[in-house]
Amino acid sequence: MKYFSFILLLVIGLSTYSQDIYEYPQTPKEEIVDIYFGDTIHDPYQWMEDPEDLRLKPWLEAQNKITHKLSKKQKYYYELRGQIGMMHYARREKTDDYKRRDTKLKAKFKFKTDWNSYTKSIDYSYKLSDKKNWTRLFRGKDLLEKKGDHLLIIEEEINEKENLLAVAVSVNGSDWATAYIYDLRTGKQIPHILKNVRRQSSFQWNGRDLYYSSYDAPKAGRELLDKAK
Repeated sequence: MKYFSFILLLVIGLSTYSQDIYEYPQTPKEEIVDIYFGDTIHDPYQWMEDPEDLRLKPWLEAQNKITHKLSKKQKYYYELRGQIGMMHYARREKTDDYKRRDTKLKAKFKFKTDWNSYTKSIDYSYKLSDKKNWTRLFRGKDLLEKKGDHLLIIEEEINEKENLLAVAVSVNGSDWATAYIYDLRTGKQIPHILKNVRRQSSFQWNGRDLYYSSYDAPKAGRELLDKAK
């Protein structure tokens, strides 16, 4: 009886601690050393911060392949996904209902982004809330310097009284951004462009004056490494 109990416990223990073995993609390492404020930091994976590195895309594709394969095996994956979707849309519907009933919450303008499959980027449009037709303010493609770059809108600040809009965009997920000003009466961009803006920069309208946070331009190649000042 003791022998049987020992075998049973052994089998249970092996089952408990056994794990599936996955073949994760090999991640290259480099001998990279940086000095931050007098501290020496070894960062062998710093090459992954460069979106232009040719090794990054196949590495990400291999990681995504494993993730998608495991996601399909999860028993409650689609059930959980459906519940989250219902919560999101129910809350949005409730919020929209409050806006419809409270005139103070009705905005003068509405904005939207659409994915343009032809340019492989986003289109940013606006319209007066009581109108049907949308007017395109800009195409993401026109704000990009390199083919294959991706644009992300990180900040929008509307001045309804003066019909002005400040919108900040970043490229490829960078913390650094550029802001553009638009006259919503004409849909035209005002020539002055705000550079060296970051994600945490705040915009505040005061009449037709715009206050915002700006930083010293980073050195080429050090955008992701040096502390912004």
